Amino acid sequence: MAAVAVQESYFVAARGSPEWDAAWRSLGCALVDCVLGSRLDLAQACNGAVWEYLHSKRPQGGDYLVHEFRHRCHPVTQRREVLRTVSPVP
Repeated sequence: MAAVAVQESYFVAARGSPEWDAAWRSLGCALVDCVLGSRLDLAQACNGAVWEYLHSKRPQGGDYLVHEFRHRCHPVTQRREVLRTVSPVP
């Protein structure tokens, strides 16, 4: 039996789009879940570094989006952090 390749669709959400808003909302939730801060301060500035949105993807057949964020020097851990968050498709 041949393996079936799974297609994922990567994209960069446009600032102000429903996908952009969903990504940042999901970051707020992830910060609380990971005990990395509050959803009230999504930037979490530290030594000039803040959370950066990298990209999103929609797994084939999925009704959700996966978003990836990076912080080069997180104020809680004092190291580079990468978070992958999930949100419903807007």
